[in-house]
Amino acid sequence: MSATPAELAEVHIVVIENNPHDAQLIREALDLWTRPYRITFYQDGRKALIALRQTAESPVGPTLVLLDWNLSGLHGSKILREIRQEPSLEKCFLVVLTSSSSESDRQLAQELGADKFVTKAIALDDFFYSLLELQSLA
Repeated sequence: MSATPAELAEVHIVVIENNPHDAQLIREALDLWTRPYRITFYQDGRKALIALRQTAESPVGPTLVLLDWNLSGLHGSKILREIRQEPSLEKCFLVVLTSSSSESDRQLAQELGADKFVTKAIALDDFFYSLLELQSLA
C-alpha cells in the first residue's frame, strides 16, 4: 500500500535561480505537487551556500536543491562542487536546471555529483512535467 500525501514527510526545496521569470515557473510547477513541501529561493549563489551550510546541520535541512547552472557571479558548477564537498549536504538530491543542452555541461554536472540534469524546456508543459516527476525522487 502506498503512502498518501498526508503521510509523506515534508520536502524542503531550495531553489538557486537568478532569473525571476524562471523562479516563477519553478514555483508554478511545484504547485502541482501532491506532496507537502516548503520552498526557499535564492538569487545569489554565495548567499545560498552560506544558508545551506547553516541549515544542513538541522534535522530539517534541504531535501532537494534545484540549481541554475548559468548563474551570474558564482557559476552553478562551483556551487555544485561546494555542496557536494559538504558532508552534511551529501544526502540532498541535487538537480541542475539549465537552458544548456551541451553534453559537456551534462557530463561536468554528473562528475560533480548532480543527481539529475534538466534542460529548461521550451515547451512549458515539458518543463512542468520534469519538475513534477521529481516529487517521487526527493
